[in-house]
Amino acid sequence: MLELDQLGAPNNITQYSGAIAKTTDGGKTWKKVFQQDGSFYFNGIHCHDEDHCIAVAEGHNCANPGAHIFVTHDAGATWNQTLFDKGAGAGLMGARMTSATEGWAAGGMGSTLSFEGRFWHTTDAGATWTKEPLKGMLAMGLDCSDASHCFAPGISGTFFPPSLFFFSIFKSCTNSASV
Repeated sequence: MLELDQLGAPNNITQYSGAIAKTTDGGKTWKKVFQQDGSFYFNGIHCHDEDHCIAVAEGHNCANPGAHIFVTHDAGATWNQTLFDKGAGAGLMGARMTSATEGWAAGGMGSTLSFEGRFWHTTDAGATWTKEPLKGMLAMGLDCSDASHCFAPGISGTFFPPSLFFFSIFKSCTNSASV
């Protein structure tokens, strides 16, 4: 079983702590392969195979708030941020790789008056991403049977109370990374 203290802890309990852990023995043991404290937390990860994965994260009420996409091409030995969607209302909730080179990430940009679903698409293993927006919906997850057929549950409408979206308003962010 993976214990929380194995993931590490942020330097201050008011910070975000984003971490990724990996198992290679069916969950008997876990190893932390990435951690960054202070800027964001992860909401989703998906791997096409052991080598190729994408992970999505978000951080609000920070010096540099926004949504993040990280990719690995070496089974988690290294993780590179390949997209940053700037803004306190930006978030990413789901990720799906449909091949070693093609994938999707879903989330959106929310405010108190409106929101826009944001579906990010890559065909070059996460090196670049193209945004496909959908007004009036925030995507809260993502699943794909292939690159052309995906579903995303979400929140629809034009009014979004800030207390629901910015649930982490009292957290603060600094920058520190460790692996």
